[in-house]
Amino acid sequence: MQFDLVLLSLGGVQRFIGESRTTADVAGASGIVQELARLAAAAVQQRLAGSPAPCGLIFPATADASSVTNRIAFLAAAGTGPTVARAVAREINQGWQTQLKRTFKTDQPPDTPGTPDLAWVSVTGPAADGAYGVLWEAAQRDMVGRRRARTFEPVEIPPGRLCTQSPGLPAATAPGGALPHERDEALSAAGWVKRRAGNQRFPSTVSIASSAFRRRLLERADAEPDIAATLRGPVGELNTALDRLHLDTDRSTLWDVPTPVGLEHLAGRLGAWVTPERWDGEAIARECGTVPDEWTVRDARKAARALAAVTRNAGIPAPSSYFAVVVQDLDRLGQALGRLDLDRQRNVSQQLSALAMRQTELLSKQHPLAVLVYAGGDDFLAFCPAAEALRLAASIRQQVRAAATTTGPLATAGPDGAAITASTAVVFAHMSNPLQDALRSAREAIADAKSSTSASGRSRDALAVLVRRRGGERARTVLPWWPPGTEDGASATELLTRIRPGPQAGVLSAVLGSDLERDEAMLRELVDDPALLRAELVRLVQRHGGTSEAGKALYILGRAERAVAGSGIAPVPAALVARFLSQEAR
Repeated sequence: MQFDLVLLSLGGVQRFIGESRTTADVAGASGIVQELARLAAAAVQQRLAGSPAPCGLIFPATADASSVTNRIAFLAAAGTGPTVARAVAREINQGWQTQLKRTFKTDQPPDTPGTPDLAWVSVTGPAADGAYGVLWEAAQRDMVGRRRARTFEPVEIPPGRLCTQSPGLPAATAPGGALPHERDEALSAAGWVKRRAGNQRFPSTVSIASSAFRRRLLERADAEPDIAATLRGPVGELNTALDRLHLDTDRSTLWDVPTPVGLEHLAGRLGAWVTPERWDGEAIARECGTVPDEWTVRDARKAARALAAVTRNAGIPAPSSYFAVVVQDLDRLGQALGRLDLDRQRNVSQQLSALAMRQTELLSKQHPLAVLVYAGGDDFLAFCPAAEALRLAASIRQQVRAAATTTGPLATAGPDGAAITASTAVVFAHMSNPLQDALRSAREAIADAKSSTSASGRSRDALAVLVRRRGGERARTVLPWWPPGTEDGASATELLTRIRPGPQAGVLSAVLGSDLERDEAMLRELVDDPALLRAELVRLVQRHGGTSEAGKALYILGRAERAVAGSGIAPVPAALVARFLSQEAR
């Protein structure tokens, strides 16, 4: 019996998300893509309702799945696939037009060349037994060809300003309600849609960076009424300053923290304004479009200094200036799907939907300071404070490991029938650096993790950690998730944490990295004598303020560094990352 296998995808998603100035843009872009994908899945489900098996959705499992990716796959009776696909395409375009009209409050919104970037293919053939694999491969091949043979509708772009986020697109007139500094950004029509879609008090990178500090401060204030009493004055003055300037404020990211009376704004709208450095008149005018009077700025800076004095006296570390982007992507999922029959593909689809739900629950229950952008099961993106990043990366990787050890198809979907794996990237970025740079670095880091190879020849299943200091990149390491040589099977994140000194051990000396670089040739000469090499690394680490356990962890990571693939040793990357963690992941 013949069927139509239809693949439908929304292209340019990573570019649409990556071309973002603010976290609100990122959230808006992700939300729009998911909404359009849900519309598509619902349209397929509606039009194929009542069709005999095996017709129906393949990816996602259902239209109301917790997360829907930008790719849709379904099976229809022979000859009906193109008709359904065209109807779905109309639903997507109508959904996008609804977003445009809502944003610009007009029935004739501006054009959005290239958005949405929709493509679909339909192939016909039998779907039973081994024939389905042939059908799937043909559809994948046709989709690649469809994407390469791009078709464009002619669009006349009048002369004028170009979008500052999306090069090559014209800037659109700002919709009503846009703030002065937003109008100066000169966004395209699509850029305005994602800005409005995500501008629901989505926390800024500055607020995310300070959230770990604010949680510690509120927990201490809740436990010690004297600290709460001394904080109320500075917190109230900072809140008054924001009222005077009519500044837009962040949505609270501290839902799970008990908050004493009078300190509620410390959990919410003051997220980006708790340090004296933030109260700079020129910076506020440039970033917020509000020119503050010098008295308000002076009073606010004084209040921020008072808040800093309270925290210093309480022994609470100052807020970090860094946030993190955490990305995860399943390895070789496309190849795995090509080896599965229809029933097992649908089982994978259900497993991915369940994994996406667990990822979302994980953040709300175990990582409430993290801010989720999307969790699709096969891919994941979130922002979090620097102190939470490695722990979050380990948690989401562990979820994949747990899902792949069940009896479902993910347990055998990897190469040679092994369990499916995932690669992860963590990018630490300074809160003052452009967000586009951090997102671009995250894409590059996940690509590094996927292209790296271990000493055994195994690729992917890696963790890439990248540190972007305020002046640029300062450290990069790519490691297997479970480096060989550990007695307890510790993960790469656990080993990096072991190198980082605890509160009593102080901070690793800044000279350690340069000493390791200086002695790199000598260390390579000791590769054939592992015991002596490890002893020498332990000696160097202890000399610079670390422990013997830190030295042993550095030895394991240096041998596992994907840049040397086990043939040598490269301890410098892990040491530099560990030093950053000891300085800024607080």
